[in-house]
Amino acid sequence: MTPSPLPSDSRLRSLLGQSHRDDGFRSPFASASADALAEGRAEGPERAAATVAAVLDAYAPGGRDHAVAERAADLAGALRLAGAVPSLVACLERLSEYDSVAHAALGALERMRVEATAPLLALFGRARDRGDRARFGTALVRCAVRDGRVRKALSPMLADDPHTAADLLHHHGDADALPELLAALDRLELPAPGHGELRRLEEIVAVGQAIRGLKGTLTKEQRDKFRRAYERSDEIWAEGGPETEGPLFPLA
Repeated sequence: MTPSPLPSDSRLRSLLGQSHRDDGFRSPFASASADALAEGRAEGPERAAATVAAVLDAYAPGGRDHAVAERAADLAGALRLAGAVPSLVACLERLSEYDSVAHAALGALERMRVEATAPLLALFGRARDRGDRARFGTALVRCAVRDGRVRKALSPMLADDPHTAADLLHHHGDADALPELLAALDRLELPAPGHGELRRLEEIVAVGQAIRGLKGTLTKEQRDKFRRAYERSDEIWAEGGPETEGPLFPLA
């Protein structure tokens, strides 16, 4: 993405550069001042969104302007600047999940659920691997409105990443996901003892918990599978955890 030119002569841009405290405490990320919020309202949504987008697009990780970018994201959320949504979503896509500006962008998108839904669905559709699907899926669940598009986007993850998919579908809260979750539980088999056993057990447990959380009904066979997976998982942790050379839930 080519950074937009910064509106250096913009009064709003200048106000975003000013730090402040809220009630004597720092915000989790830098928040826009009352003056910046007032100026953004005065300029109108189109001009304010253009300023925010320019600041966010120009931000580079490790730069000294991270607080300015955080305040710009906060302003976009506070004023629900729909025109800034593409730049907020781009921050999630191009920045590390640990970057403070990415956190601020996610917070802004949470305040604009309707405006954020379609762009976040598109972002999820561009995910390159399991790690991206998990990260962007989390953003989708946190920020998007609850509708069938989100469930349909997340459900295919049950085939190759049932643990993450079940957690996301559970937190999304759409009971229409129950048929896919029940089918996934039927597909998953109790593993033989040994390498990789705990990961497979935890997948069964996560899917079963999602079904219960969405008020679904398990058959006797499904209840038995869930119980046995849960109990065996507890045994392994009580014995000190898995003997594995890699992460329990590899991202790719």
